[in-house]
Amino acid sequence: MADRFAELAVGNNNWSSVNTWKATTDGATGASVPTSADNVYVNADSVQGAGATLTVDAVASCLDMDWTGATNTPTLAGASGVNIYGSLTFIAGMSVTASGLWDFKSVGAATITTAGQSVPFRYYFTGAGPFTLQDTLTTTNGDFQLVTGTLDINGQTINIKSMTLTAAGVRTLTLGAATVNCTAWAYTGTNLTVTANTATINISGTGALAGGDVDYNGADFNLNGSAHTLSGDFTCINLTLPAATTQTITLTAGEVIRCTVATLDGDATHLHTFGATGAPRPVLISKTRTDDYVVKVGVDLEKLAFATWA
Repeated sequence: MADRFAELAVGNNNWSSVNTWKATTDGATGASVPTSADNVYVNADSVQGAGATLTVDAVASCLDMDWTGATNTPTLAGASGVNIYGSLTFIAGMSVTASGLWDFKSVGAATITTAGQSVPFRYYFTGAGPFTLQDTLTTTNGDFQLVTGTLDINGQTINIKSMTLTAAGVRTLTLGAATVNCTAWAYTGTNLTVTANTATINISGTGALAGGDVDYNGADFNLNGSAHTLSGDFTCINLTLPAATTQTITLTAGEVIRCTVATLDGDATHLHTFGATGAPRPVLISKTRTDDYVVKVGVDLEKLAFATWA
C-alpha cells in the first residue's frame, strides 16, 4: 500500500497523468498513477489556487479517497468511472461534477462521507464491505445499487433516483431510522436480508415498488406519486397512500403484500383507484383497519385489487 497526493494547478489536471501525483504531500510530481492499493489525498498542500479541477479522464482506481483539508474549492470532474477499494471522504468546500459509475469494492470495513455533496455519479456496491454511510447522501443521476456485500445506511437520509437490488449476490441492507427518497424501488433477485429498522421509504412520480419476497422488518413505504405499480410478496409496517393525492395503484396478480397498517386516505376529489394485472386478483392484507380510511375504486369492479382485510 502506498499514498498518492494530488498536485492541482489552476485549470484541468487529469487523473491519468503522472504530473498530477506526488508520493509525499510536499514532494514533486511524477509519481505513478494511483492503483487499487494506493490511498489518494487532496489536502492542504494540493490545490494551488481557485479554479483547479481533478478530472477522471479514464477509469480510475484507488484504496481510500480523502479530500480533508483541501482549500480553494477544487472540482472533481470527469465522465469515467472510479473503483474504490476503501473509504470515500468528500468535504463541503469542493464541487463534484464527476459522473459515471463509482464502484465500491472494499473487502473490509469502509465508510462513505459526502459532506452534503449532490453528485451525478452512480453508486454501486460490489465488495463485501461492510460499507457504512456517515451523512446524508444525494445522487442526481442513475441508480444506487447493492450488488453484493453489506451496506449500512446508518439512519441517514439518502436522495436517489432508484434503489436497485436485483442481482443474485448475497446482500445485507441495514436501514436503521433512515429516510430513503427515491423514484423507484426495485428488488427482484434473491439473497437479500433487511435488518431490523424503522426506516421510511418515499417513492415519488410514477415509480414502481418491486418489493420481492422480503420482510422489510419495520420499514414503512409511502407511495407519494400519481401512479405506482406494486409487485412482490413482501412485508412492511405501514403502506401509505397520502391524502389530497389522486393516484392509480396497480398490483400484480397472485402476489400478497402484508402490512401492519394500510393508510388509504383518498377522498371524493382525490381518488385512489386500484387495478390489477392478470388473474386471480392480488391481495393486500392489513392487520388493522379503522373507520376513517376512505377507499375509492374505479368503475370496473373486476379490477378491484384491494380485496381482503385480515
